[in-house]
Amino acid sequence: MEMAIIRPNMMFLLLWLLTSPASAGQKQQKDQAGDIYEISSRYKTSSESGGGSTGSSSGRTILIERVLEVREDGLKLEYDLPKPEKEKKHGAYWKFPAQIFRHHVGEPELLNGDEMEARIDSWLESAGWTREVCGRWIFTWNAFLIGCDPQAALRMAESYNLRQKNIEPGADYKDSHAIESALLGVKTASSDGTVYIVEMRIDPEIFLREQAASDVILAEITGEPVTLEDALLARSTDRYSGTITITFDTDSSGRIVRKTRVTRLQIERAGGKLEKSTATTILERRLISSAATDQ
Repeated sequence: MEMAIIRPNMMFLLLWLLTSPASAGQKQQKDQAGDIYEISSRYKTSSESGGGSTGSSSGRTILIERVLEVREDGLKLEYDLPKPEKEKKHGAYWKFPAQIFRHHVGEPELLNGDEMEARIDSWLESAGWTREVCGRWIFTWNAFLIGCDPQAALRMAESYNLRQKNIEPGADYKDSHAIESALLGVKTASSDGTVYIVEMRIDPEIFLREQAASDVILAEITGEPVTLEDALLARSTDRYSGTITITFDTDSSGRIVRKTRVTRLQIERAGGKLEKSTATTILERRLISSAATDQ
């Protein structure tokens, strides 16, 4: 069933703009060199099929964000894993620390790629591997990509980014897995902050290609290679539908402190078999050390 796109009521928007704390001249808290944030990512999935089988999974990862420099054109940031988590991340540890310059206008830039290249070579040598294994999948306690691309650190840091702009009532918002954009609405508003919400329909083609890519990875791990074209053909009769609902929680200064993304997916397989799944990801950002209070 097609879900309606959320469109905020214009009269409500006008009243909100006139009465919200942010509209009364309140400004976002400024970054300062020396500020340190903890960004946590929690996920939870559940699934059920027509045969009555169910499944679920959950997990949590943390990144530490340090503000190294504040410039007129952007921020120099460093991302790293907490030490206990870094020790568990085996093949991922070379990605961090990652230094990134986040331009106010334009795409973010990885600053220490050469340093990462050296860490990759050291990691491969310690594992008894050469660059020939880069890009391959292996299976230990789970599926594991032997990645050797420093830009992967930038992509990972971006997936934890809560410094998003234009989070305001009526703003147009597009998720990478949605077929079209929708307008942000206000769910709740108070002196402590505002919660925004938006709902979009999924892009079936993206989910189809991701499922086919998973089939290719599984085939590589099991030793029975399958091309992406063959995997897409095998899945071509699947029908995908569903919604993506996102909420942004902001504090009294307008900063995003939490982003909750809920994907509800339904797949109709050949023969009419239905599979349903729900995936929830929660990003939370909190200040753990402030340059202002340390002075």
